[in-house]
Amino acid sequence: MNSKCLFAFLLVIFVSEVYPICDYKTKCKCPSTKQGQYCGKTLGVSGCDPTHVYECEPYGKVCDYGFRSSCAECGNLTCSNQPPPSSTKPPQKQEPTIQNGEACVFHCKSCASGFGHVAWGFRIGNDNKYTYGSDDGPDNKLHECDVAKKWWNSSGTRAEMLSRFKRENYVNYYCKNTVNPNAEFAQKRMSELKTQKYFLNSPPCKKVANCLTDTYEILYAYNMLKLPSKYVDTLKYGDLLKYPNTWFEDWCDNKCWSL
Repeated sequence: MNSKCLFAFLLVIFVSEVYPICDYKTKCKCPSTKQGQYCGKTLGVSGCDPTHVYECEPYGKVCDYGFRSSCAECGNLTCSNQPPPSSTKPPQKQEPTIQNGEACVFHCKSCASGFGHVAWGFRIGNDNKYTYGSDDGPDNKLHECDVAKKWWNSSGTRAEMLSRFKRENYVNYYCKNTVNPNAEFAQKRMSELKTQKYFLNSPPCKKVANCLTDTYEILYAYNMLKLPSKYVDTLKYGDLLKYPNTWFEDWCDNKCWSL
């Protein structure tokens, strides 16, 4: 665990330009500065692909997460699949089709020289089955950019998931519910991130790919929409990422659970 998600020891105000995984080169513009994710069709602005999800950030920043099936199908982040009533038959009572999801973040406060470490877990369907894992930092290399990740992931019941993270010396966790989760998309994103290189959240790296960005990307793919921002303050510090300890406090909002 001591090699997980290593960060620079001191927070510097001036940092090299950081390129997050979300694509900031999009021509789409948000009509307001309200934080959130929107389908391009919802924004209704020229240059926005109606089938893509965009994140509108404070101070005018916009990034493109790419194609999303619900945006293409109904123009919203989630779609209601209930068919309209038949014109020749009375409406039939239908069983609810909404699935309930659960997304979890696990936290090691003392890791990475006290800057912290986070990992993820999410439920598959409505059964007691979870996929979970961690980006444990650079594979036997410290304070470097563009290196292989030390990565693990597994699956099991909720109790097995909690037991694994407790054995790995995580201290806290917190889970939130969401509707219509996309476990398949989250697993696909997890496989993609596993093969990508690790980049430290500090100069000279001009890109960031670490435990925080991986956890955020996987839970976003799962359809956990109410994720706290990854950034400290874009007005003052540009695209400077939060430390995992700070981001986890925002995630659990002082309601953290102990393992």
